[in-house]
Amino acid sequence: HPGPTPSPAVSQAAPPAAEDGSEGYLTFDSYPWTQVSENGKSLGTTPIVHVAMAPGAHTLTLENPEQSIKKTYSVTIKSGETVSRRLGIK
Repeated sequence: HPGPTPSPAVSQAAPPAAEDGSEGYLTFDSYPWTQVSENGKSLGTTPIVHVAMAPGAHTLTLENPEQSIKKTYSVTIKSGETVSRRLGIK
């Protein structure tokens, strides 16, 4: 009679990225509003909420052409945590 089916194939399924604890999240707001990007990749216009990011240091570019704003802002993301920042620019 056949033995039990081995289970490794089942346990090797990769967990969803959001639940494996390897990334963190950023919630960010600024006044006035800014377009937030990192290395040319847009993260959205503030407020941005719960954006998944890799752990470590990130340099964000904040732009608002109407107000002639172009700033950089550094933030450190920790695995499995949400970092919240609120920035008054003017």
